Amino acid sequence: MRGFLVFISFFISIISFSQIADTIQMKKTNSGIKFYQHKNEIKFVNVVDKVKGNKQANKYINYANTNRIGSYFLTGFAIIGLGYSLAKLAETGDGTYGISGLIVGGSYFLLSIPLRKGYIKNSRKALEIYNSGLSEPSSYNPKIRMGFSSEGVELVYQF
Repeated sequence: MRGFLVFISFFISIISFSQIADTIQMKKTNSGIKFYQHKNEIKFVNVVDKVKGNKQANKYINYANTNRIGSYFLTGFAIIGLGYSLAKLAETGDGTYGISGLIVGGSYFLLSIPLRKGYIKNSRKALEIYNSGLSEPSSYNPKIRMGFSSEGVELVYQF
């Protein structure tokens, strides 16, 4: 019986102190920003799913998602406008149509830059809030108590 109690207390202590915090890191790369959890790259959609439990972080991640989608649309319109106007300019040689298309496409591209910056800023803020809201790795703090009862020694494990 004594060996069994030692085994149970050892097993419980291993489970209790081996919890790992689920922090999410964001790193800027040349191709954009990437999210990592436990040294594994995760997609933005997975970050949105993980952050849903924290209301403040969820608010910022939704702002970031809106900025990301708007930035992608404006960048796509810019690429289409610039590409089409350059193709028209090369095809016809008409400078007025090509220049106006370049101006419109360039303005879409310039409008997408603040949205992209907002995406990065709001993602960073959401992850700061989410990570600060997480408990420390030893947050799962069960209480083990040994005491005496009418039947002898008892081991109480409280979650």
